[in-house]
Amino acid sequence: MLVGDQWLWEQGQRQAGLFTQLPRVASFAEAREHEGLSLMLVESVAQQDVTLAEESAACGASTLAVLSRCLEAAQNEEVDAICFAPLNKLSMKKGGLGHEDELHFFAEKLGVEGYFCEFNTLGTLWTSRISSHIPLKDAAEYVTQERIIAASQLIHDSLTLAGVEQPRIAVAAFNPHGGEGGTMSVKLVGTCNQAASNR
Repeated sequence: MLVGDQWLWEQGQRQAGLFTQLPRVASFAEAREHEGLSLMLVESVAQQDVTLAEESAACGASTLAVLSRCLEAAQNEEVDAICFAPLNKLSMKKGGLGHEDELHFFAEKLGVEGYFCEFNTLGTLWTSRISSHIPLKDAAEYVTQERIIAASQLIHDSLTLAGVEQPRIAVAAFNPHGGEGGTMSVKLVGTCNQAASNR
């Protein structure tokens, strides 16, 4: 099922050039009575408060409101999973997000206390992370033995739950040449012309 504002659903269809009539439902429980997609309308933001391609507190508060409603449904076992599009972190922070990203927001809402991270999947390739949504300058600080072990254990357990009998885990080095016995130093070089290379 889809959860969102009527005007936003209509605008999205116009932008995509695709128009679909979905049955309207009033609750997550009612959605289970329908085969295929259904639409639960909420009023989370007024159209006049939104400017396309512009961050705002109104947009962020709308995102948080809809996510919270879906997370509550997950806690109440009314839904099996939640799927969402990329989220604008700045709008969410303007709209009241007190966490560094949506992942930490989810963890607090769902009462997750252990290690957590995002997974990316492409067929049989699954990846986990030791950091996420942080400035590049801070990335090295997250490369610790504890975080590497935790991320490896989490993806191993998740793959096992997904039916993979003997997961094979590989750990990527922070330094692309990290597997060469430590003989290679990290060097970042970028030039586009002779003047730039002399700076």
